[in-house]
Amino acid sequence: GGYVLHMLRMMLYDLSRDNDTRFINMMQDFVRTYQQQDVSTADFKAIVDKHFGADMGWFFRQWVYGTEIPKVSVRYALAEAAAGVDLAGVISLKGVSPDYRLVLPFVLRSKQGRLSGKINARGESTRFRIPLAVKPEEVEFNPLHAMLCELEVRTDPAVAR
Repeated sequence: GGYVLHMLRMMLYDLSRDNDTRFINMMQDFVRTYQQQDVSTADFKAIVDKHFGADMGWFFRQWVYGTEIPKVSVRYALAEAAAGVDLAGVISLKGVSPDYRLVLPFVLRSKQGRLSGKINARGESTRFRIPLAVKPEEVEFNPLHAMLCELEVRTDPAVAR
């Protein structure tokens, strides 16, 4: 249960500003809304849906009612591009249902600062290409162990093509 809350927190977390406000607001709303009441998982999901601005049924099916833990493989490369550099790669998910979804955060660090984002991976394989103005010195996937998974990350120049 604690890791489920941590994953929700990380999905709302602003890594570039190190800001937890959205998660704190969600939890305060939950406490205010259901103070001194018996609550259900459906009640908590309603608050989560409200603060994500979307139906989070997929997350609850996977992490509250399900038992699958994905084996995640990230292969990536930094490829020269017309406007700078692209972070290109592929995320593979193993050991999970074909419609499994994963929101994988990343942080890029350079002398100019840090940039963060999230890649929505779905199914067995998801390709991604992110244009960057500056080549990062460091690339980190799943910072703060944001998502419960077995993670393997490696560079692979072939994925940039």
